[in-house]
Amino acid sequence: MKQSSPSYYNWSTDETALKKAGKFEQWKLEQQINYGLRGSKISRSDLKRYWSKLSLDPLKAQYFEFLLWGRLPKAFSPKSKRNF
Repeated sequence: MKQSSPSYYNWSTDETALKKAGKFEQWKLEQQINYGLRGSKISRSDLKRYWSKLSLDPLKAQYFEFLLWGRLPKAFSPKSKRNF
């Protein structure tokens, strides 16, 4: 029987300890966003629930902020004089 592969790969993390501490969902979201979804989908409600606690790549965080709330960060505002 073929085993199904997880949607994320991390061999050095103790997932059991994360589950006991109640931080598994947050960790899983961070892994999926920062390292790829591998065909899975992210729950919008979970993403909103853990948004303030997530440690994300800054550009990916800006992109997801736009998708979730429809607003661009101030650095991308047309009125901004910041050069990229």
